[in-house]
Amino acid sequence: TTMMKNVIVLCALAAVASASCSKCVSNCCKDIPSNGNYYLTSFCDQETACGQSCGDCMWSYCTSAMRWSCGTQLKCCWSSNMSMCATMKVIDSGPGCSVENDAGRPIIDASYSICAIASSQRAYMRENNQASTSLGA
Repeated sequence: TTMMKNVIVLCALAAVASASCSKCVSNCCKDIPSNGNYYLTSFCDQETACGQSCGDCMWSYCTSAMRWSCGTQLKCCWSSNMSMCATMKVIDSGPGCSVENDAGRPIIDASYSICAIASSQRAYMRENNQASTSLGA
C-alpha cells in the first residue's frame, strides 16, 4: 500500500520544550505528554495495525495504538473551553519514535477530515487570539 502523509496543522501553539520519546515500543512512542499537546499530521493507509482500513480517508480515525489501544475514542479539542472538538477512533500504531524525536514533540496521525477541521478551527482561533489544545481518551 501507499502511505500518504503531510503535516497539516500544529495542534499546540503554546511554547513547549522539545522532548524526545523516552518509551519506545515496537518503534512507536508510548509517552503521553502531561500537557496533552501534540503535532497533528494526516495519514491514509488501507492496512492498519488494528486491522481496520482507512477507507476513503475521510472518517474520524487516528494512530497511537501504543499510547492507548485499538478502538479507543480520543477527543481532540482546539479551544481552552473545550467547545471546538472532534472525536477520533484509534485504528493504527505510529508514528515511529524517530519521527517524534525529529519533530521534538509527540505526534498524532489522523484522518484528512480531522486535519481539515483542526486547520479551520486553528485559523479561527488565531483570528480571535485563542491558543489552547488538548487531546485525551
